[in-house]
Amino acid sequence: MKSLPNLSLAQILPNPVGDLDFNCCPDPDCQNFGMDADMGVERFLGRGAPARKATALLSNSSAMGLGAYKLNNSSPKELRRVSTVFEYDGDPHTWVDGREIRCQAVRTTGPCDSGISLLSNDHLLDEINRLRRSNGVLDGPACGACGQLYLDAPKEFILNGANGKKTRRTTAEKSKPLGVRVIHLPCRGRKGARFTVSLDHVRQRRSADNVQILQALVNGAGINDLVRMLYPSGSGRTCGVSRVYDRIFWLEKQLLAFEREQLRRWRDAAIASGANAKHQIAHDDIALNINWETSEDRRITQLNCSASADVRSGYVYRIDVDFDPTVDPVSFFNGAYLDAAGRPVRLHQAYIQGSGRCFTHPLMSFQRPSGRLDEPRFFAAAASQHRVFKETKVARMAVGTPVEIAERNAINADLDAQIGMVRRIHEGYFDLPDSERDRRVPFTGIMTRDIYTKAAPFTCLREMLPPGWITLITEQEAILPRVLPHVFHDDIMDDNFTWLAMTFDKEVKKPTMLSRVADYKADFDAFIKDEVAAKRIDPATMSLSAQRRAYISDRMNVVYRSNGKSNRPYQSSNYQQAFMPQIWIRSPIQSGGETEKIVGFPLLRSGLRQEMKRLPFDQEIRNKALRDRVAWRVWAATLQPVSTFFNSLRERVSLATRAGGRSARNGRYCNLRSGNSFALVPRAP
Repeated sequence: MKSLPNLSLAQILPNPVGDLDFNCCPDPDCQNFGMDADMGVERFLGRGAPARKATALLSNSSAMGLGAYKLNNSSPKELRRVSTVFEYDGDPHTWVDGREIRCQAVRTTGPCDSGISLLSNDHLLDEINRLRRSNGVLDGPACGACGQLYLDAPKEFILNGANGKKTRRTTAEKSKPLGVRVIHLPCRGRKGARFTVSLDHVRQRRSADNVQILQALVNGAGINDLVRMLYPSGSGRTCGVSRVYDRIFWLEKQLLAFEREQLRRWRDAAIASGANAKHQIAHDDIALNINWETSEDRRITQLNCSASADVRSGYVYRIDVDFDPTVDPVSFFNGAYLDAAGRPVRLHQAYIQGSGRCFTHPLMSFQRPSGRLDEPRFFAAAASQHRVFKETKVARMAVGTPVEIAERNAINADLDAQIGMVRRIHEGYFDLPDSERDRRVPFTGIMTRDIYTKAAPFTCLREMLPPGWITLITEQEAILPRVLPHVFHDDIMDDNFTWLAMTFDKEVKKPTMLSRVADYKADFDAFIKDEVAAKRIDPATMSLSAQRRAYISDRMNVVYRSNGKSNRPYQSSNYQQAFMPQIWIRSPIQSGGETEKIVGFPLLRSGLRQEMKRLPFDQEIRNKALRDRVAWRVWAATLQPVSTFFNSLRERVSLATRAGGRSARNGRYCNLRSGNSFALVPRAP
């Protein structure tokens, strides 16, 4: 079997989109951090950028390896493809669906050699825009002259009176405007700058119903409960379920817009104050199973949700789902891969070899129009939509005359051809894994690719936060080392970013968890008693949190894997990178459902990071001052706020309320329902 010719980095390297480029070195200690191969020494961002650029211009850039990357020749088996159709019909060719580049910046120990799997910056920007707009919910009205969205810059718009009045049914009923006129001030006088915005639900009888709907939804009401509440029996009024859904979706849009504006005002006020904010953010994922797809096997659709919450207050900044409901599989497929005549297009790209011979290469995942989506499911969904239409709509067509029979047969033949085209592109050309798609799906849309849906929420979160110090706590997710250094590039360069990764025992049974907590409390009380007796601690002047940090500093220990013959790092390979300290710490504190907690330090502030990188992964920290600084971060690492939020989600979407345990539920960060406040955590030493 033949292989397609090799491609050069210059031929396939994705272009940056403005300041957005995820195809550069992720190592903050490397001179290529934040500098891509295309822009060279011009690509310097963040703290000290002018000085770094001047140094690069005065030196030999090629010798230093500035902007130098090379393609990695090896490729994993799961990325190897075989094309057997279209131009490869009868002449199969193998190729690699995705490439990795390696940083060649020169360091004292040799080339940096950090590996970067190529991503599409355009796909990432599309995913960011989807989440910014909440799948189009927050698009709102826009200026007809320049396209400026009202919700993005409300201060640029002014009201210009009402437009039309609702006819009154009774003399007691007040007139309501059918719409309001709005002017975009920067475009005043231009065509489209003055436009009318129609009001949603202008026919609703009472605006106070919205408060009732919100209260009912918060307390777990169903659709039928809302119908009975809004239109009680005997009132002489009726309402369809779709009308109630419209009211819920309208209310969702208003609340999202209100929250967005309040967050904007909070950020502007924080920036105007000139003070550096201190953010402590917990981030975690949850899988929610939504709806049955068939009544026979009760298959469900699994959605992966990412949530970020403030540790001090428990406020949930974002919850984002790896599902795009705005994508209709058939329409997207036809627009991306077929021309007006139904012929395949945009499947490959033409390249020229050094000898001058031209050849084509199938588009790789970061080049394909559908690369942002879960492609096996996307192609399967497109084929399934055609089959559903054939088995439902076409099957009901009249066949009483030869003309009607011929018409139905022609439509069936056309649908079969379209299904065959989807399968040829899916399996024959791109050679993507097959995926089953049930014919009766509960909703339209398609799953998105994890890496883009993981990077986009962090980018949107960073846009929400005012400047300041950020401490991010996550689990040990494999995708995060690929995206987080780029999302928080400027904060890392300003030395204002800390990333803590943690794990804990999620499968612990409740009796075991309670036993661990009891043992910890007894040991903690004994420790404090000994410290007071030795006059190293004064409970009258030392806060409880400071006492716990002192306890962590004394009792914590390094954790690693050992088989009796050799020791291996505890963390997965994704977290064994050059810029990450290899030490992981087991916390002695057992509380709040996070028992047997283990904390790692993928990204620390520069001075502490350099000090931690020099320590072996399997040796205890001996320096007392360093132990105290590490103890602060072990104490700060918690996922309890987001775990509490996830528990409420589980209870709402489950048929039965779950018993306790299995996740962080109680503790000093977690008592949200009682309205308890949280002590502010000081900046780390």
